[in-house]
Amino acid sequence: MIAVAHRARQFLDALHVREDGGEARPFLTPAQWALFVGQVPRDRKHALVCWRALAGEDESLRLAALLHDVGKGDVQPQERVLYVLLKAAAPWALARLAAPGGAHWRRALNALVHHAEGSAAAARQAGAPAAAVRLIRRHHERAAAEDRALRLLQRTDDRA
Repeated sequence: MIAVAHRARQFLDALHVREDGGEARPFLTPAQWALFVGQVPRDRKHALVCWRALAGEDESLRLAALLHDVGKGDVQPQERVLYVLLKAAAPWALARLAAPGGAHWRRALNALVHHAEGSAAAARQAGAPAAAVRLIRRHHERAAAEDRALRLLQRTDDRA
């Protein structure tokens, strides 16, 4: 039940995003800034919440927090809701419906399914250090106990 309440709050928060992320601009290169502002407003806000929560941590970890979802692209709220529902209730259907081609909603599902790899590739292209790229690529994988940075990113991502 807590997960449902958390997802409902995330959805409602996404409808009222008013942050531009300017405070993070000095932290990013121009190419990284372009990735960051290219996200939909809800994902920018989520990234900023993660970045702020990791204040005082390693710069690669904080950069990963800002760029970990850039591979999602232009996903509409109803596509995100469909993804969350399918992932929870029918992962086999999600795997079949997510496709790189076809209708926008199918491409959106595909982007959501593969966003960690897409985000990592985009971050690497924008000059992110290898440590940040690794964290971004693995942010949905099970973290080893000794991988403190990945566990911190995952915990922050889940709570934001």
